Amino acid sequence: MTRIHLPLRPPPIEIDTDIRWVLSAAFAQPYSDAILPASPERASKFIEVASLLNPVVSRLNPAQLSRALTPETQQRLSQQLRHRVLRSLAVSQTRELVCAAANEAFIGIALLKQAALETLRLATPESRYATDVDILLHPKDLLLFSAALERGGLSLEKGKRHAHGVKVLRTATGIGVELHTRIADLHLGDASEVTFESLREQKLLQPRGPSEPYVMIPPLEVIAAQLIVQGWYLFHYVPNAPGHKSPFRVLADMQLLRLHENPDLAKRTYSFISGNVPENEYFGLISLVLRLSKNDPNNFGAHSRRLLSHAIASQLDHAYRRRLLFPRQLDAIRREGLLDYTRRQLTRVRRALRK
Repeated sequence: MTRIHLPLRPPPIEIDTDIRWVLSAAFAQPYSDAILPASPERASKFIEVASLLNPVVSRLNPAQLSRALTPETQQRLSQQLRHRVLRSLAVSQTRELVCAAANEAFIGIALLKQAALETLRLATPESRYATDVDILLHPKDLLLFSAALERGGLSLEKGKRHAHGVKVLRTATGIGVELHTRIADLHLGDASEVTFESLREQKLLQPRGPSEPYVMIPPLEVIAAQLIVQGWYLFHYVPNAPGHKSPFRVLADMQLLRLHENPDLAKRTYSFISGNVPENEYFGLISLVLRLSKNDPNNFGAHSRRLLSHAIASQLDHAYRRRLLFPRQLDAIRREGLLDYTRRQLTRVRRALRK
């Protein structure tokens, strides 16, 4: 089922020197000190709300940061990055535990999102924040693999509904392992769902290494498509999502994947998400990443500028954020049905009242 697409009508946004410096620090290749923030505190706050902490602080050296930020703001951001890196390292360790369990149990799995990006050396715990391990597997192996992970010390998360029927297990330190039996909102060229079996039938899975025949890696276009389709709809409809899921995360991922430099990869990626992401918006985002990488905000086309205004306003403009909640709710009602949607909202209210 495709999603609802409403026209984007963000308010006009002035890209002042504070925002320009953050965008330059996160995206420009190479970074230049030609632009520095007028308010280091405001710039640092935008880094945090836009979820650009990892791209900025891990990319710039201490001297570059000190020219733009006060010692206090630099220290705060550096401490936050250290916390994130430690969390991401724990996620990486959990990924290896999961891979070992798959090989020992002779169960085929495919790594998704951060797990795949790190394996392909496109991301590191410093450059991209990770909160859990995402795995794709065949439905017939779901219970068997879940049991194998429980024997390895993970606990099954119970009593919580997850979108798309995902089964979640957690380590003793709270690191999540999400077991997917399909990649929601993606489809193959014949409109069939993207599953472990459909990818294997299309010969789109490769072993991670010769000694790990049961740990697979999907092609880059599948990894990219999942990151974009999920991030793009968080971009549209969930302005109150956790900070690491801001729309700028999508732009950072697109740059990390070099979609703006590889038209063939961009087209292959779009073939998996067409119908769920409007074509003009998808390629508008790629154009936006290209301009940001060149540190060239004055040459944005009208559509790319509207996308950037939308991204900024969804983080900073409270009135605009409230307006984004309506299409989110409308879309959820259409997808879940009014009864299930109402039941889920009542459950959320009960949980909030118990806190």
